[in-house]
Amino acid sequence: MAGRPVIGQIRVQEVVRGDGRRAYTIVRPDGGVFSMPDRFLRRCEGGTDRTYAYVLVDHLRWLESESLTTETVAFPDLERYMAAVGAEYRGPFGKPWREGKRPWGQSALSTAAACLKGFYVFQGSQGAGREVAEAFKSGRLPSRADRRRMFLGHVRRRGPGAVTRRCRQKGPGSG
Repeated sequence: MAGRPVIGQIRVQEVVRGDGRRAYTIVRPDGGVFSMPDRFLRRCEGGTDRTYAYVLVDHLRWLESESLTTETVAFPDLERYMAAVGAEYRGPFGKPWREGKRPWGQSALSTAAACLKGFYVFQGSQGAGREVAEAFKSGRLPSRADRRRMFLGHVRRRGPGAVTRRCRQKGPGSG
């Protein structure tokens, strides 16, 4: 890993396997491995594990700053986290997170939402935090695009891709 080593914080650790493949895990400040994120990351392949590891590290650091754990976090807490990194969100989201850094763009927010959903659903399947896993079945994390969707009421009712499908059905020059 390039740059200076991060000591005394939760961090991503690259692991080079015997066959030369690289994997990523999350290490505690004391050097121990976070077991649940590690098990989740082992299921990811093709570069996703590296991206998800960095998203999870940021999230775990935020949890630590909020005095929460992956087992005690609730769905509204996850919404506040997404707001803290740049998603549109109505309501207070607590103290600033990532001060001095730009908010995440839509692509990063979508990746973070997918990562967190995958992690918490996986954790629920392992017997911990089932409430959050169940909440993902009826809700989703906010993104910056949500505000635009809410402005267009018909998109809000039909789902994110409704306008695109409707435009394609009409064809060029109609309408």
